[in-house]
Amino acid sequence: FDLLCARGVSVVYDLRASESPRDIRSSSPMPHFTAKNLRIACKARGIFYKPMAIGRESAYGVLAHLRSPEGQHTLMELVWQAQRHCIAFLGSDIEWRHDARLAIAEELTKAGHIVDHLAPEGTLQRHELSERMPDWLLQEEERLRKLERQRLDGGMQRKEKSSVDRSTESVALRLMKPTEEVDTMSTLREAKNQQELKFVQRRLAATQRYADKYELPTKKLSGAPKFIAAEAKLQEAWVEQRKKEKGVSGKEGAIQTGELETDP
Repeated sequence: FDLLCARGVSVVYDLRASESPRDIRSSSPMPHFTAKNLRIACKARGIFYKPMAIGRESAYGVLAHLRSPEGQHTLMELVWQAQRHCIAFLGSDIEWRHDARLAIAEELTKAGHIVDHLAPEGTLQRHELSERMPDWLLQEEERLRKLERQRLDGGMQRKEKSSVDRSTESVALRLMKPTEEVDTMSTLREAKNQQELKFVQRRLAATQRYADKYELPTKKLSGAPKFIAAEAKLQEAWVEQRKKEKGVSGKEGAIQTGELETDP
């Protein structure tokens, strides 16, 4: 952050590929690079932070994603912000030549914009157009489409849990783990807009519902306001109503209605 502040960066875009909002989970060897921690750290320094994943597997990789309307919109937003602020975009690898930042910088440079790569020691390197993109980028779309076809054809099967995972000892060990406490108010404050706040409230209500339902939940809320408990009851009522509409009850009904519940 010292390097960013020294260069006057006030906007950071996190372009790391991810299939979910939790880009890098807390089990990462560098937890300070999780989207959650980066947002908190940037906010504390007055830096605007926004994650916009480029190169997702569902978009068939970096180059295909950049050609899509979503990718083009991301590039336009980067340009729009750069016209008003000094911005930086974040990738997954410390070396930009081995990262999606290479393709992003290439597209921006082709459009006539200036892109500088910030080295760990603080120096800037002006991006110059490449004669040819590296093979790992050029072959990525073909590889991911082939992988998708294999999954659709049943050529790739999901890994099944072993008998060890289902054993009484394994279950007992999981039950012995202490219940994780979720700070409700901190989680709510992390929402950046009304839409995110709505999803966060829904997720917290589900956590509250599971905590009320199971004797030994894996998570429970701390400092939860009354409206979270009220929404949890509404969710429970909705689930029960869905079961009644199908004319079934218990686990069988849950499976048929798509409401088979597991403790999150």
